[in-house]
Amino acid sequence: MRGLRTSMRILTAIVLLTAWPVFVGVPLTLAQLGDLDFEQMEALVTQVDHTYRTVSLWDYQSDRRRSGLQVEGTVDLGQLKVGDYVLARVGVENDLMTDIRVIPPPKGDKRFQEALQSVLGQGQK
Repeated sequence: MRGLRTSMRILTAIVLLTAWPVFVGVPLTLAQLGDLDFEQMEALVTQVDHTYRTVSLWDYQSDRRRSGLQVEGTVDLGQLKVGDYVLARVGVENDLMTDIRVIPPPKGDKRFQEALQSVLGQGQK
């Protein structure tokens, strides 16, 4: 019973602290804080785990990597594989992904071909 009371106190404190800006006249949401901001990312799939619904991406042009992105349950990962070129909606300040779809890769881009060979070579090791 004591654990339940402590949990309820913590939950009450969280609710009050979250609502505090509204009480003082400053409306503030989680999205404005950056917790739920998302961006579009064109990248190569470097790893996909269908069981745990995680994906790792590599934007080879900026050498930006995002690993262990948790994919929303409504997103179909069935046909996704390492080496696919995708457009994904990923969290800015979190490891969430709400959308991913395979798109045509850039044509005639040597850097893309090198990156693809690198990703496919890693997957074979």
